[in-house]
Amino acid sequence: MSWYKRQFAGIPVLVWLMILIFVLSVITTNLMQLHWFLFDDLDLSIFDQVIWNSAHGRWYEYSFNNYSYIVDHRSWLLLLFVPVYWLIADPFILLVVQACGLAMAAVPLYLISKQILTEAGETWAERLAIVVVGVYLSMSSTSSQATSEFHMLTFATGLLLWLWWSVMNARWSMFWILVFTLLLIREDLALVLFGVSVLLPIIYGRAVWRKSIILAGISVIWFVLMMSLGAWAAPDGAAKFFVFYSYLGDTPAQAIIHVFRHPRDAAEVILDRDHALYLWFLVAQLGFLPLLRLRYLIPAVLPLAIYLFIPEYILAPILKGHYAALVAPWLMLAAVHGWIRLRQHTVRLSERSIFSGFELRWSAPLFVVLFTIFHAVALNPVWSISHDYKAMSERNVEDYRSVLEMIGPNDSVLVTSRFVTYLAHRENLYYAQHIFTGKRHFSEVPYELPDKVDWLVLEQEEILRAGIYIPLDERDKSGERFQQIIDRNNLKLALLTEDLVVYGPEKVDEIVLATEGKPKVIANKVGKLINDDIVFVGWNKESLPDGRADLQLVLKKTDKHSAIKDDEHLLLTWKDEDGEVLENKLIALGYGLDPTHAWPDGGESQECVIHVPLTFPIDAVTLEASFGVLTRKDGPFFSMASVDPVLDESRRFNFTLDGFIDSRAQ
Repeated sequence: MSWYKRQFAGIPVLVWLMILIFVLSVITTNLMQLHWFLFDDLDLSIFDQVIWNSAHGRWYEYSFNNYSYIVDHRSWLLLLFVPVYWLIADPFILLVVQACGLAMAAVPLYLISKQILTEAGETWAERLAIVVVGVYLSMSSTSSQATSEFHMLTFATGLLLWLWWSVMNARWSMFWILVFTLLLIREDLALVLFGVSVLLPIIYGRAVWRKSIILAGISVIWFVLMMSLGAWAAPDGAAKFFVFYSYLGDTPAQAIIHVFRHPRDAAEVILDRDHALYLWFLVAQLGFLPLLRLRYLIPAVLPLAIYLFIPEYILAPILKGHYAALVAPWLMLAAVHGWIRLRQHTVRLSERSIFSGFELRWSAPLFVVLFTIFHAVALNPVWSISHDYKAMSERNVEDYRSVLEMIGPNDSVLVTSRFVTYLAHRENLYYAQHIFTGKRHFSEVPYELPDKVDWLVLEQEEILRAGIYIPLDERDKSGERFQQIIDRNNLKLALLTEDLVVYGPEKVDEIVLATEGKPKVIANKVGKLINDDIVFVGWNKESLPDGRADLQLVLKKTDKHSAIKDDEHLLLTWKDEDGEVLENKLIALGYGLDPTHAWPDGGESQECVIHVPLTFPIDAVTLEASFGVLTRKDGPFFSMASVDPVLDESRRFNFTLDGFIDSRAQ
């Protein structure tokens, strides 16, 4: 391994310093996210539970679905974390290892860049290679992968770069070891390696034909075997994620045939505005340099095709998520070669009389540098993390922590997204999203309700999110499904706040006891029709023991009531004495998505009393409210994936809660 030591010895101190800064900043960011409950996707908790279960002899088991994780992905390298979990089982370990893996990809990238630039005759090859490392570590896709949950794919970036370094230096033993290591990360690495088999003879000619054919054969065979294994392990015998491509057919074979027979269908999806923006940002973040050496993007073609054929919103998940791991190495490689070509063209053009007096050889590279810096800042994950942090900082995070303290280590829990990361070390952890949709994860198959649930934890945020992401006709029975779980397990309302609804084995919160039942007298009668089938009877207020107030809303069904239309939600707006808005609070009401808001059993004329415990903002003088249906509002552009639920301005019923604040408990 003397060559290995020599290569590392030649890495400049500045590269190691950038790697260290990247790792420390990512670790700090992830610690902050863990503290503020900012991890709100499933991936970290899924990997955490799969590894934890495997460490306890339940290989590849997880409870988010009623089948093995092997159905999701054939990620064999995941087992390397099992011995670590025998010693310390903590999801933070996964985040640290991921950050280190992404950062250490800078080493082969530096070696590759330096070698390419030196061979091209660049005078400042070493300095430019350091710049390439800085660009990679500051790219939004790199920092986003490091701060967005945990994924095994992130380890592919560094290994793919080492793979190409071994090709450039004819280290074929190392090459084949890396090939088999990459195949163990996930099944879709076979697609990338097939692309490598195509690129090899294009770059190196006949000398690598035999190796190219062998690599192509291995890639195809491995991909077919792994996809077949996933389908075999699936309860319905089908590839799990094929639901994204159902518009092309019922099977992968039908989809391929459909693309050739009806290319227009596929073209309409690929050329969608969102997909076009994705391709734009993909190359724009590197100053469009990859476009000057497109051949080096060949290994990324098949992974990109898989993403581009998905007829959904993919810009943020793929550009800023773990999917970029399969594309980023080839973008960087193409960008380095593109830089050389740009310099060559600008020098030649500068020598022509038409460009005399114009410093084209400096202005063009400067444009590339400025464009790259702009996209590194504009697409940085700090914007989306800040957006989430602002939302969480307005809530009482101590309520979230108190929920974790209530739940025992062996309890079966059904929770919304911000809790899954903290409760994965148990055999039975279920995701509330499946109750909202009534379907399995990425599937059209009906979801079977869990047999045993000790705790049901719902967030207002998740209920509202269901209101804008899940079609009304799919979630119209979600309240009934939640109620079935509550009744079947004899659960009691254990905690009720502005942001959380918790059901458990017994009533544990004095606020819950104070917010039960129908008010004896409706002090503030309204009697207005909200829409065609709901009457807002009136409201009442009760002081709570902790200084908050219980807003009691009384709604009544009319003869025309239709459950499918019952999708009203509540917006509360606190204002100061000058009429300035202090705080807005959106409360999900819609027909029992929150079980505390379910219509009682009985006739159509039944009234529903909804309890909303409220905390008064300082300096609040008036409280205004609106009923309305939900619609989407895009968050700040740079936050990319942030879409917030808001009330539709065209369908709102406004009213003022006169006297609500004046009568609050002091």
